[in-house]
Amino acid sequence: MMSATFPGATLVRRAMALGCALVAVVVLYALAAKPVHAVTLTVNSTADPGTGGCNSTECTLREAINVSNGLPTSETINFAIPDNPAIAGPEVKTISASSQLPPITDNVTIDGYTQAGAVANTAITNTNSAVLKIELSGRRPNGSRLAASGLTIQASSCLIKGLAIDRFGQHGVVIKSASNTLAGNFIGIDPGGTLDRGNGGDGVRIESSDNLIGGPANAAQNIISGNNDNGVLIDNIGASGTQVLGNYIGLNRNGNGFSDIGNTLDGVRVSSAPQAEIGGTLAGEGNTISDNGQHGVEIAGSSSTFTKVLGNRLGTNFNGSSAFGNTEVGVRVETPGNFVGGTATGARNVISGNLNHGVMIIGGAATGNSVLRNSIFGNGSPGGLGIALNNDGVTANDTKDPDTGPNKLQNFPVITSASTTTIEGSLNSRPNKTFTIQFFSNPAPNIPTGFGEGETFLGEKTVTTNDRGRASFTFATALTAGEFVTATTTDASGNTSEFSRARVVE
Repeated sequence: MMSATFPGATLVRRAMALGCALVAVVVLYALAAKPVHAVTLTVNSTADPGTGGCNSTECTLREAINVSNGLPTSETINFAIPDNPAIAGPEVKTISASSQLPPITDNVTIDGYTQAGAVANTAITNTNSAVLKIELSGRRPNGSRLAASGLTIQASSCLIKGLAIDRFGQHGVVIKSASNTLAGNFIGIDPGGTLDRGNGGDGVRIESSDNLIGGPANAAQNIISGNNDNGVLIDNIGASGTQVLGNYIGLNRNGNGFSDIGNTLDGVRVSSAPQAEIGGTLAGEGNTISDNGQHGVEIAGSSSTFTKVLGNRLGTNFNGSSAFGNTEVGVRVETPGNFVGGTATGARNVISGNLNHGVMIIGGAATGNSVLRNSIFGNGSPGGLGIALNNDGVTANDTKDPDTGPNKLQNFPVITSASTTTIEGSLNSRPNKTFTIQFFSNPAPNIPTGFGEGETFLGEKTVTTNDRGRASFTFATALTAGEFVTATTTDASGNTSEFSRARVVE
């Protein structure tokens, strides 16, 4: 169903009384004129492909997309698919695609929450309360997956919300143009939010700039789980400025992994795409990225610089009370100039429960990566490191720190004593340079290495080395006897060290 006003229509009626010649002129004008009002298309059938057209008798999703693509205005696609009178209450309406749906080539909002019984998420703590009633499925009658992606967006400023998109042989959603938003969808899981209905590729694949997946509002939270590749892939240099905010990635609607529906590869993979933001510092912007088959977040490819990983939970449930670790590393960084945590309020990540290291920085070009003020604990137990430079165990300090490698293999501090009021120690690194020492407390040392992670950030201190590369420090704090303290070093270029050896508070 659609409605539109064409400005030449009245002139056509008047011209009909004036003769055929004038009619011809005015009809040409009318046909050339464009609608001046946005059009609403209402999908009222689960059929695919449909019998043609899009009207009150039948309007399928495929037909609605085709009509929208042919109009010059910004359209809205709503849903009003009749219920089966034999079934009590609004049921989920499944649209089973018979072939690849047409790419979206015109600005459009597709709003699954307009279907009767659908409700956007309002939860502010744990369980996602969204009720989805529109399922876009790639499941074929024989049980196999359609060799296609669910939706392909080739226009800018589109909004897709309130859809369950599952069981396509390729990706759930592919975004090939800028400034689009996915909000409030379940991608790779069933409309109930608990069962694995993964797409064969990535849940969301992003190939263009400034797109937003999720958002800080409760209603914007996507659940992206169960997919056979990555939950979200940000792919190529053209995909700069992507934001992934406030989502559950690898978990079910309850914010935990009891359903075992993690994405097979990474939760979020940034591949040769600069300036991505995974989470943020404001309320609601952090993601929970857990239970995925490889890394929580992986930053790879030479163009993946200035990525910010902020305010997330990586390896836990929604509130950090249970571990649902990613099978490998919480955050893996292979490129220069990225940020895991930071100094702003809300920047801290909780990185815990991952089966290998908390953060791993690997590769000689991976320098200038700051790992600041996070809560990193309980990773790779036993033996995982909170921060690993290379994947070869604890990286020993060296005199004046001349070596190269990931984060320049920055030396860590040496804590010589820790009391309930004071931490003392020293740093040996490059001469005549300024460094930031950050201090952390832990209930226990990291076994079996004895080197720490950093569960609770205590504060920081700036030191400057002398011409022999040495500096000492005294840091005033408040601690409890029996705790363990650790520290990291970050140089002026953002190279953060591994954690120091843990020292018991006496």
